[in-house]
Amino acid sequence: KLPLVRHRMLIKGLNESTSWQDLKDFGNSKGYQVTFAAANGRDQQGEGVLEFATEEDLNQALETLQGEDWNGQVLAVEKDLNPPPIK
Repeated sequence: KLPLVRHRMLIKGLNESTSWQDLKDFGNSKGYQVTFAAANGRDQQGEGVLEFATEEDLNQALETLQGEDWNGQVLAVEKDLNPPPIK
C-alpha cells in the first residue's frame, strides 16, 4: 500500500555513473528505509531523488547527507517541496 504523502529529497552532485540502485543502496546503508530512488535521468545528469518511508527518515537524511562526500562528489540535498502526485 502506497503512502498518501511522499517524503522526498532532491540530490545534486551525484557522480554521473551512479545508478538508481547505487543511490538506493547508499540511502539504506545509512540506516534509512528508502522506498524509491532515481539517479541521472536523461535531463538531470548529476541529480537524483530519494523517497523515504517516514518523514522522520527524510528529516534525518536531510541533516546527515548534506555535504556528504560520496564517490568523490559532495552532495547537496533539499526537501522536494513539490513532489509529483501519487498515482
